[in-house]
Amino acid sequence: MKAAPLLSVENLVTRYFAPEGAVTAVDGVDFTVRRGEALGIAGESGCGKTTVALSLMRLVRGGEVASGRIVLDGTSLLDLSRRELDGVRWEKIALVPQAAMDGLNPVYRVGDQIVEAITAHRAVGKAEARNRASELLAKVGLAASQLRSYPHELSGGQRQRIMIAMALALEPDLVIADEPTTALDTVTQARILKLFRKLQQDLGIAVVFISHDLSVLAQTCDRVLILYAGQVVELGECRELLRRPRHPYTTALVKAFPDLGRHKHKFAGLSGRPPDLAKPPEGCRFAQRCPRRREECGETEPALVEVAPGHTVRCHFA
Repeated sequence: MKAAPLLSVENLVTRYFAPEGAVTAVDGVDFTVRRGEALGIAGESGCGKTTVALSLMRLVRGGEVASGRIVLDGTSLLDLSRRELDGVRWEKIALVPQAAMDGLNPVYRVGDQIVEAITAHRAVGKAEARNRASELLAKVGLAASQLRSYPHELSGGQRQRIMIAMALALEPDLVIADEPTTALDTVTQARILKLFRKLQQDLGIAVVFISHDLSVLAQTCDRVLILYAGQVVELGECRELLRRPRHPYTTALVKAFPDLGRHKHKFAGLSGRPPDLAKPPEGCRFAQRCPRRREECGETEPALVEVAPGHTVRCHFA
């Protein structure tokens, strides 16, 4: 028998409250993450990637997880009280935010912040917690002396390493990395990605890696999930999906990404923009931008179907 997945997300629906009414930012999303696996989530800005991450942590502000199930290691996260959830965050599931300064308190030394994360969940003294913090910094390639630094005294790459260290402080089963390299230069980004992959393999943790950069996902992920207008449009093994995309949106994303290794590679931007999720269109949500569009695309919403083992696509003509 196959082992149960570490994380199981079923029919996730998340809404934000707006003056004109509720906006469904995530609509019926399903996926699983196995232990030790890295799952990438990609798509344009506004397609729901970060909302999925915040929903998993139950950190959605200005909205709510309206329905669905989020089960982590047999525990239904949506059924937990606030106090029970505090015992799961950092302990079982941790978040590396898009910008490190969003997760660091600017008026506290970074060492004190790591120590606080440890002592809030472990019955240990500050001295032991600080030793643990020093070990964590060594794992992410920083000197123990950096514990005395304030966030503004560190470079962007160093701050991101601090956030990774904090996420690993309690050895969680799952880490959500939301665009962790977006604000970094290319060289620093490559180092952070290499570090992240090594830590994942050494510690056996599962990762949900959110990015709009397909090259980042190609380097770090086992499978990739493509989101469009709050829905899953394609999900499959990373290299196969990027080499042979089946959904026209995925195809457009791949073509829009330059391949510097191919001299005659042609790439083109994707025209148009995602639909207004306050009033989503009937039929396929990508229909207005789709080069394969036919009459039924604007009338009937396609189902998510399996086109190959482990490869699912939401398209009438996949």
